[in-house]
Amino acid sequence: ENENGFFSEENLRYIHLFMNLMSRRHDSAVSLREHTMQVRDLYNSQLDVRQNRTMTLLTVITTIFMPLTLIAGWYGMNFVFMPELTWKWGYPVVIAVSVAIVIFCLILFRKKKWLSRLLDRIKKFYINNIFSGRNRYVLYNSTCGPQGQ
Repeated sequence: ENENGFFSEENLRYIHLFMNLMSRRHDSAVSLREHTMQVRDLYNSQLDVRQNRTMTLLTVITTIFMPLTLIAGWYGMNFVFMPELTWKWGYPVVIAVSVAIVIFCLILFRKKKWLSRLLDRIKKFYINNIFSGRNRYVLYNSTCGPQGQ
């Protein structure tokens, strides 16, 4: 440490105190960094769960409307020689198939419990935002600030 005798014993004592203080500060900084990383990981995991729920909702909606869009696009091509266009029961059969597809999707999603989660989220949204009397979206007046103040 003091090989050349450059520092006095009193200065060495202060240097040791300072080094111990800096060591504690370094340990505290490392601990805070680790805690910050844990909080960030927790936030990211919550964000992932929220995005997963959103993707489930979009998957349900897409799965219900995709076959109906295919049927509508197919019959919207204005071909003359489609056999079911001249058939007496062509239109009711297409409507029945569309309704059957929607019912099948709803039953499938209810079995997988995707539909119940979706309905629970919709109910929670309406209860929290619309029926509670609290409106998060306050109109803003440029001269007075938010209304109600």
